[in-house]
Amino acid sequence: MVFLLLGSVVFAAPAPTKDPMSRAAEYYFSRHDYRQSFQLWADVLKREPQSMEAAFRVAELKLMFEGRGAARSVLKQFLETNGELLSVDAKKQVQGKLSILANTFVSDEGQSNFFPALPRVARKDCAGAMPLLNQAIYFEKGNVRILKERAKCEKILGTYDKYYETLKLAYDNNPYDSDVVENLMEAHVYFLQYHKVLEMAHPKEEAFRSLRSRRALAYALFQTGANSQALAQFQGLMEAARASSVHPITLYALGKLFAARLGGAGEAVPFLERFLVASTRPELALIDGWDPYHSADKLTEAQQILVSIKKT
Repeated sequence: MVFLLLGSVVFAAPAPTKDPMSRAAEYYFSRHDYRQSFQLWADVLKREPQSMEAAFRVAELKLMFEGRGAARSVLKQFLETNGELLSVDAKKQVQGKLSILANTFVSDEGQSNFFPALPRVARKDCAGAMPLLNQAIYFEKGNVRILKERAKCEKILGTYDKYYETLKLAYDNNPYDSDVVENLMEAHVYFLQYHKVLEMAHPKEEAFRSLRSRRALAYALFQTGANSQALAQFQGLMEAARASSVHPITLYALGKLFAARLGGAGEAVPFLERFLVASTRPELALIDGWDPYHSADKLTEAQQILVSIKKT
C-alpha cells in the first residue's frame, strides 16, 4: 500500500507533546507499530476531544486501517464538536488536513490509472480519459482529486447530469474545497436547485467567498424572492468585479431588481441595456465552457422590460 500526497506527506510528525500517553502513541508510530499507536491515540482523543494533535493522528491511522470515509468522519466530528472553540487558524488547519486526506492516494492501482489520464484530460481527450478515471475511482472511493478530473470530463462531454452527481460526491468528501464549492453551487443553479445553493452557503468559510460562489448565492436569493439580500449581493459583485469582466447574469438581475422597485426604472435601464449588448457575445456568459445561468434564455424578457419602461 502506497500513500502519495500532493506536495506533502500524509504522516507528518505532530508537535512535540509532554503528555505521557501521546508520547507513547508517537513512540509506537515511529516504530511502525501502527495498531498499538492507533489504540493509544484513540484513547487520547477520547479523553481529550479538543486535541487537534490526536484528531489528526487518529484520522491518519483510520485512513490506513479503515479507509477514507472513516478518516473523514474523525475530522468532521472534531469540527462539529469544537467548532465554536477553534480559532480561525485552527479551523483552517483542520480543513487543510481534511483536504489532504481527501486527495491522498491509498492504492497503487488508483495511481496507475489516474496519472495516465491527466494528459488526456488536459488535451480534452475525455473519451480516452474516462475509462482510466473510472477505474481509478473504483480503487480510490472518495478521492476528491480524481472526482474533480472526472467532473471536468463529464462537463466537456456534455453529460451534465453525471457531472452534477460527481460534484455532489466530491463535496460530500470535502466541503471545503473551493473549486468543488464553486462548481457545485453553479451546477445547483443550472438544475434550478436554488434552495440547495442557500443550504450550502457559509459566507464565513473561505471556500464560499469567491466571486463565483457569491454570484451563485446572489442568483439563488434573487430566484427565491429575497430581493433585498440579492440586490445587496449583486451590488457587491459589481464593486468587486470592476477590475474584471462582469458576468451578464449580474447585469440582468440588477436590471430586473431595480425595475421591480418603486421609482427604480431609471436605474434599471443601463443594466438591462448592458445585458443586451453582452448577449451579442455569448462567450461572456461562459464559465469553464458552460453557462449555468442560462443567460441566453433571459434575452426576450430583458427586451420586454426595457420596452415597458420606455413606454411609461
